[in-house]
Amino acid sequence: MRKQKNHRTPLHFAVERGKFRVVQYLLKSGASVNGLDENHYSALHMAVVKGKYLICEKLIKYGANMDLRMDKGWTPLHLACFKGCIKIVCLLRDNHAKLNVKGGMDWTPLHMATHYSKKSVVCELLRSKVDPNIIEKSELTPLHLAVQRGAFLSTFNLLEHKADMNVKNKVGWMPLQLAIRNQKQNIATLLQGRDLPVNNMGSRVTWSGEKA
Repeated sequence: MRKQKNHRTPLHFAVERGKFRVVQYLLKSGASVNGLDENHYSALHMAVVKGKYLICEKLIKYGANMDLRMDKGWTPLHLACFKGCIKIVCLLRDNHAKLNVKGGMDWTPLHMATHYSKKSVVCELLRSKVDPNIIEKSELTPLHLAVQRGAFLSTFNLLEHKADMNVKNKVGWMPLQLAIRNQKQNIATLLQGRDLPVNNMGSRVTWSGEKA
């Protein structure tokens, strides 16, 4: 199939415009389902970004590789988590996309969903038994990110699924310390199990974030 200068094929353009019947015709005619454009977007990446569930389903039926990475390292599942499209997240999961795959910054799909406050996606990933304790380049776990965002429900769900509260990030902060530093009292109380002020590892931390 002929490509444009940006390496996009007719399949890319049909997906981008949401033309399901054209997509179906091209696939039946033998179009390469895993062709990449100049940014390493496959047709499936594009369908996910556009939120086109039926097109995603059709591409997968024709053998779309669900673990291809675009130039920034993201798989279609990362993008589905970024967009918060739980139907597409479930579609990819049910078709055996890798759930703990690392993308840009070593983020997993769970990091992505947590950082962008996609609570329902976080819940679905955790129910799918993803690993909640994978660290990324700055040594942040999804729990660190949930705390930073002030996402109480995601923090609660991560803890329910055995997220480790004792992991330190690159500068030595545990999730509890981040909660205190960022004035997230309800999350700090959840993590600590009692009201503040707290005594953590021998040093008292105040709401200003300073150690006493």
